[in-house]
Amino acid sequence: MNNQSELEVSGTIVDLAPNRLYRVRLHSGCIVSAHVDRTLQMKLVRLIPGEKVVVKLGDVDPSRGRIIRRFVADGETKR
Repeated sequence: MNNQSELEVSGTIVDLAPNRLYRVRLHSGCIVSAHVDRTLQMKLVRLIPGEKVVVKLGDVDPSRGRIIRRFVADGETKR
């Protein structure tokens, strides 16, 4: 997969789905299914509905993505 064709967008977690999937509402209003990136899985990050995250969407299926970062309370991103 070509990393240059992937798009990073921010959104808010809406719902937890089975099999470690999350439904994320993007700022454009679209809802996508996303899983947690491997780097966040290794840190045992727990994500809850209402939390703001950055999602990387692929060019093959833009309705699915990968959560690569989350926002902390003061607005900075945390990997």
